[in-house]
Amino acid sequence: MQYLVEKHGQAFQADISKLHGMTRLKTHRLLIRLADRKIVSTHSYGKTNIITLSHTLLKAFNLNPTLKQPETK
Repeated sequence: MQYLVEKHGQAFQADISKLHGMTRLKTHRLLIRLADRKIVSTHSYGKTNIITLSHTLLKAFNLNPTLKQPETK
């Protein structure tokens, strides 16, 4: 969560998995749990995902995501 706040509410899943103590599997499992609780949302972006904090948390932390949201079809 702190990493997402530092990155203005949005980050690549690959970047999160490179944090100290995180593996790709741990990152995946954590993000699934957070998405189930509606804390984050994931959007496919090439071979990785963009992770975005929920609208409520973005407003609470007064953040504007810097990465572009992929268009949904």
